Amino acid sequence: MARSSDLTQEISLSPPQPNNQSIAGKFTQWLSNLQVSHKIGLGYAIALSIAIFGTSIGIIIGNSYQKEAQEAVEDALEEIQLLKNVKNSLSNTQLHHKRLIVFLDKPKLFQQEVDSFQEDSARFNQSWSQFKNYYENEAVEESPEELEKVASLQENYDGAVSIYVQQTENILGKINSSQLNSIACWQKL
Repeated sequence: MARSSDLTQEISLSPPQPNNQSIAGKFTQWLSNLQVSHKIGLGYAIALSIAIFGTSIGIIIGNSYQKEAQEAVEDALEEIQLLKNVKNSLSNTQLHHKRLIVFLDKPKLFQQEVDSFQEDSARFNQSWSQFKNYYENEAVEESPEELEKVASLQENYDGAVSIYVQQTENILGKINSSQLNSIACWQKL
């Protein structure tokens, strides 16, 4: 029997097994060895870190949305300005066309109106081209509905104003200074 107790002693004298404790287990053991004041301080540090991290992420995301919104506003303002330029130059062109009749009996004023008409029609052509070119740019990101409306607008009005200006200029080309006082000139306009 002595022999079995010798074997038991030999087995217990074998080298210790390596500690296969996980990181979580080591952390738990380390945490349990801390004093209460250190645990409270660690809790505050973790809470403060989470708050700072969350705030930082919130600011980054907010800035991203703010940048997108600012770009959308700038895009809308640019589109509004383009449309205002088209509208104003077209209105001025029409105004000068209508004022031509008023100055038929005053050749100098009539010529000033003709010059103004031609300047405004050139401004209209320029602003209309800028408007069309803006939407032909591939970098412009617009909704399909907006692009469809712009395409319809261009299709309906692209040639109409050019024809209007051309017809008016043809009539003006037929009028010379000697005809300004004649009634036939009034009928042509």
